[in-house]
Amino acid sequence: MSKKIGIVTVHFYHNYGSMLQAFATQYAIEKHCNCIAEIIDCCPPGMFYATQNAYDYNHPSDFHFTQLIHGSRKSIKGKLIYIYKYKLFRQFLWHIKNIQGDKVDYRNFTSFRKNFHLSKYHYKTENLYDNPPIYDAYVVASDQVWNAYITYNNPVYFLTFVRNKAIKLAYAPSIGLPEIPSHVKEYFVKGLKNLDFLSSREKESAELISKLSGKKALHVLDPTLLLNKNEWEVFADKEKIGRNYVLTYFLQPTEYMYKLSQKVANDLNLPIIHIGGDEKSIEGNATYSGPISVEKWLRLFMDASIVVTNSFHGMAFSANFNRPFITTLRWKDSKTSMNARHRSFIDQFNFHQQFFKEGKFPEMKNYTIDYSLINQQLEEERRKSLSYLSHINDSLS
Repeated sequence: MSKKIGIVTVHFYHNYGSMLQAFATQYAIEKHCNCIAEIIDCCPPGMFYATQNAYDYNHPSDFHFTQLIHGSRKSIKGKLIYIYKYKLFRQFLWHIKNIQGDKVDYRNFTSFRKNFHLSKYHYKTENLYDNPPIYDAYVVASDQVWNAYITYNNPVYFLTFVRNKAIKLAYAPSIGLPEIPSHVKEYFVKGLKNLDFLSSREKESAELISKLSGKKALHVLDPTLLLNKNEWEVFADKEKIGRNYVLTYFLQPTEYMYKLSQKVANDLNLPIIHIGGDEKSIEGNATYSGPISVEKWLRLFMDASIVVTNSFHGMAFSANFNRPFITTLRWKDSKTSMNARHRSFIDQFNFHQQFFKEGKFPEMKNYTIDYSLINQQLEEERRKSLSYLSHINDSLS
């Protein structure tokens, strides 16, 4: 009987990068570890907002939304006062604003979700701890699961619910921050020490994890890069675009980002296809794609003449598909910005000529990339990352 691996990741969020990294983790583990990989179908109610007690693994179900729904705060007035006093209130509003601001048709994610091998049961956090699912090994994977300003040090993402002696491996989780906030550090270290094997998709984060845990943490590829172009093409929309175009993919775009894409289009005399963003901001020879499926998203990246993006996964897929691209940062640098993964990828593969700070614009020389050496490096990094996953095989033999 095949061994079964349980994966904890962000698979439920209607975001192209999140869904693709979740699937890629499942795909890579099944292909290279010769096992059945299941995504544990759990969306912690405090995925984004947990109370102070969530730092303490003795209170695994004490999350912000749980506090709002249950407990002594029965009245609407009490709930509103609690929200107002909540120290991450501004973050809460920011997140809600951006969910509402993105034009997402959830039906566009339904067909691709069928590729997920989900656990038989959907787990609430308390169920995970009261009756944890049994697997031969466990993996917490990728995305921003260790970003304290997003998951708020949620213990689920350190696999603290696991009760058997199976190995617990972290594959490419992102801290996304230049440092661990001081009020989180003690519990973050405790979470790290609960895991048998550690890694991160950012070089600086891997070094920080090693320092805090006293264990070696490997710098590995984002799981989407474990699949090559031919493997991704199987899941892309079959209908090719059939024309040359500049593809733009922005998350929370600014006026500068639209000007950047227009500059590229004008220089190359190409039309623009925009994924997401604000339809009202489109000018000139440009098309707004509207909400699209994950399969269509993959096809647009595969067939683009050049990509302009502020997204980490927009940049990663452009490189994986050998597309020329121009990139900029999504946020201004700060203690809470998530620019580390962006910069780490640029440094790792020497994409500095493709990177532009706010207010700066590219020239013709920036629109071509020689991928010959980059592809060799990517293959070597892929080999090392898959070798790290072999710890799963070692534990199952």
